[in-house]
Amino acid sequence: MRKLLKRLLLMFSVSSLGVPAAAQTEKKMEALIITTVGVIVTLDEVFEIEDDLTKAFARLSVGEVDGNEIAVDGSEALIYMYGSDAEAMFAVALPILKLHPATATGRAMLRFGDVSDTKARVELRMINDPQWNQ
Repeated sequence: MRKLLKRLLLMFSVSSLGVPAAAQTEKKMEALIITTVGVIVTLDEVFEIEDDLTKAFARLSVGEVDGNEIAVDGSEALIYMYGSDAEAMFAVALPILKLHPATATGRAMLRFGDVSDTKARVELRMINDPQWNQ
C-alpha cells in the first residue's frame, strides 16, 4: 500500500495534525475508522455517508463523526468516528456502511482505548464479512 500521506488530500480531519478534536476531551475516547477498499469514491458520497452516520450516532448517543480524508484520485477514503465505546459505534455504523457502495467492501478499524493509550487493543474488520451480518 502506498503511503497515505503521499496520496491523500486532507479534507476535514485533523488526524495528521495531531489529536482529533473529538479525542481532546477528558473522558476516554475510543475510535472507529472506516477505510474504503476497491472502489473509487467521490466527496459527495463521503458526505452522504457521514450525514447518515451523524444522524444515527446522534439518535443513539454513541459517538460522533469527526471528519474524513480522501485520496485526490478517489482511490481511498477514510471516515473518523470517536466515542466512549468502539463496539457500540460499529454496531450502529455497520448497517449504514453496508448500504453505501463506497463502504460496503470497506474495512473498519476499532481502537479499544483512548488515543493516549499506546497499548490500546486494535481490531480490523471487513464490513462485508458474513461474521458481521446482523
